[in-house]
Amino acid sequence: MRALFSFKKRIALIVLTVLNLGLATLAPMSQAYAVPVDFETIPGGTPSEGLSINTQYLATEGIAFSLEGGGFPVLADVGGNQTAFAGPPNHTGSDNPVPGQGIGAFFLTDDGVLSGLVSPPLIVSYNTPTSAASGVILDIDFNEAFTIEARDATGIVLQTITLAAGDPNTGDGIATSWSFDRGVSDVFSIRFVGTRTAPGAFGLGFDNFYARSVTTITCRGRGKGDQDSVLLSNGTHLTIQESEVIPARTLRSGGL
Repeated sequence: MRALFSFKKRIALIVLTVLNLGLATLAPMSQAYAVPVDFETIPGGTPSEGLSINTQYLATEGIAFSLEGGGFPVLADVGGNQTAFAGPPNHTGSDNPVPGQGIGAFFLTDDGVLSGLVSPPLIVSYNTPTSAASGVILDIDFNEAFTIEARDATGIVLQTITLAAGDPNTGDGIATSWSFDRGVSDVFSIRFVGTRTAPGAFGLGFDNFYARSVTTITCRGRGKGDQDSVLLSNGTHLTIQESEVIPARTLRSGGL
């Protein structure tokens, strides 16, 4: 029966893995956004706890960070002073995510003061609009909730995402993923606001941000089991292995 399907109609399952060695050839990526803003490197500077983040990523990503009402978000140091949340073990760790969350040594927080029941809203502004974005919010537990708003050029909310404690993949020190893909580039800013009602202190943990997350990779038509590789801008290699024979096609992937 398989022979009845035309070559161009075959379905491919693309398996993506990240390798740290080897170099092969692949048709170039059409966008430069395959690597997230993870705050492990800062354009024109060095990451450190309390460092204000504003326009450092404007030239490379076309984005700027600010806090609603004035001021700028700052970097938090994993395991350093408690500026964003109390993580594991049992809500006692200072800015400490669960191991294996892919957070690295730094992430972004709001004003760097862990207090109150509301997190100062974080605003990500774009110099050119995007259709998609994704990332993670850390440590959504107790009765906390985060609202993520994709907004147009006038600030009108186009799409809302709500993450609440008790949802799948939330909890003490957990990195909870979020994403949107609207299919049209109409998002000029994204607003992140968090709240809680239970006694305690509240802060933001924000990381692994794909500013324009649906990344387009063009690969050649290949045979089953064949592999291609592309060198990402952070020096790692992305390998694409095809499980079926497919023609040349475009692979759309968010959060590689």
